[in-house]
Amino acid sequence: MPISERQKRILEAIISEFMETAEAVGSLTLADKYDMGVSPATLRAEMASLVKQGFLLKEHSSSGRMPTSVGIRYFIDEMLKEEEPDSLESTKLKERLFQKRFNRALFIREAVKALSDLVGQVSVALVDDMIFVAGIGYMLQNPEFEDLDLLQNALNVIESESLLSKLFALYRNDSRLKTLIGDEIGIESLSGCSVVFSPFNYYRGTTGYIGVIGPRRMRYERIIPTVRTLSEFIENSVAGWD
Repeated sequence: MPISERQKRILEAIISEFMETAEAVGSLTLADKYDMGVSPATLRAEMASLVKQGFLLKEHSSSGRMPTSVGIRYFIDEMLKEEEPDSLESTKLKERLFQKRFNRALFIREAVKALSDLVGQVSVALVDDMIFVAGIGYMLQNPEFEDLDLLQNALNVIESESLLSKLFALYRNDSRLKTLIGDEIGIESLSGCSVVFSPFNYYRGTTGYIGVIGPRRMRYERIIPTVRTLSEFIENSVAGWD
């Protein structure tokens, strides 16, 4: 069932607010902060409809609404406006990495660290069955990871070559950047997370992967183009390796 233009605006506002606060969003908050042009009662009715359609979740009778993975997927596919990396920032990044290009392990390690610093989340790379990880400390800045079970589950995957290989192997024949949300990831312990990753042609015809693992509430508008830009730069840089 398609959603109306009004419901799209409401969904976009709720996701924007949720991405900022990590908290459920109520109709009064929407009426106060966003110019919806309708009453709180109408907002509640529209939000209830979005709950029925699976885009929003109401956890209990007194709560506001939170976007479901379906809602976030719709937002990414239909409404996301990507923020291309600043040209000066991109130049500095490439200069930073270019200096390490003749040491393969150091080059990938520096790329992962640069990605993590740029987006403020954990970043990972998998090449030649080696895992590179940076930014574990960023996880603690996300309220979602105050849930110690979620934190431990995510760390177990991040540190596991076999689990990361299993995830990336599902898309070994797909050259596009992928954004997976919640259950789409296919690893139960990451069902509360999202993964944005891209493959790249690596040394001597092998394939590498680089990406970001974090909560479902991530700055996709910045993370997606940054992962894409960095994977393309890695691929171009390693093209001249013997």
